[in-house]
Amino acid sequence: MSILRDRKRGTQYSAWRLIDILLMLGVCFCGSLSALLYRWVMLLWVLAAFWAAAAFALPRLYDKGCDRTAAFRIGTGILRAVGYLVIVGGVALTFCVSGRSQSKLTYPLRRAVFLSSYSRASDLQRCLPEQLPDRCEQFTSQFTPKFAQGAAAAQVRFYTDSATVAEYKAYAQAHCKKHLENGPAFDETGSRLDPTSKWFAMMQKDGADIDGADAYILYEGYENDAVWMLNEKTGYFCMYW
Repeated sequence: MSILRDRKRGTQYSAWRLIDILLMLGVCFCGSLSALLYRWVMLLWVLAAFWAAAAFALPRLYDKGCDRTAAFRIGTGILRAVGYLVIVGGVALTFCVSGRSQSKLTYPLRRAVFLSSYSRASDLQRCLPEQLPDRCEQFTSQFTPKFAQGAAAAQVRFYTDSATVAEYKAYAQAHCKKHLENGPAFDETGSRLDPTSKWFAMMQKDGADIDGADAYILYEGYENDAVWMLNEKTGYFCMYW
């Protein structure tokens, strides 16, 4: 029996049957890893598998010889359009999360997708800036969801004005678990001093000025610490988790 024709009965099926089967099987294949990372993608994966199975097992729904009313055609067209948008779009959305990005426009979306694996009460919700400041230069962000035994990771870095960094600093001082200060970067002879902690070493590796910088540990966890690294003098901000 062909997917598009039942030669024994001379029945012809709509091309949408083949499209539905191939597209939904493609979604299941491409979205299998994402379904393990995000609970809501698992739901979309199940819907895609059910759709492909129904298209294959219920060919009469696609029988071109059946008399279909205008309401049926419009209804199935709307259902297919919405289904494609939600299922295909929802699974495809997860592919834009991982990796490093310099786009400030996609940051709120990437942040929301990354945090969808965590409860609303999670400490990470308050540690990741919800919005970027108006002045935001040299912006980079990277999100790596947790998979198997590997821990999740997130990093947001940018430069802004000193007044905005001062606001971040005030918030961090009120909510942090630990406050780390880095002393002078050079001694009295002009020799460079080693950073006082790994967080300032990370800032230095990032090319930031660590002289007088601050690091605030907002959350201490089993796998990760949520840390804000700031330098009010240079406008540097980096959140690392």
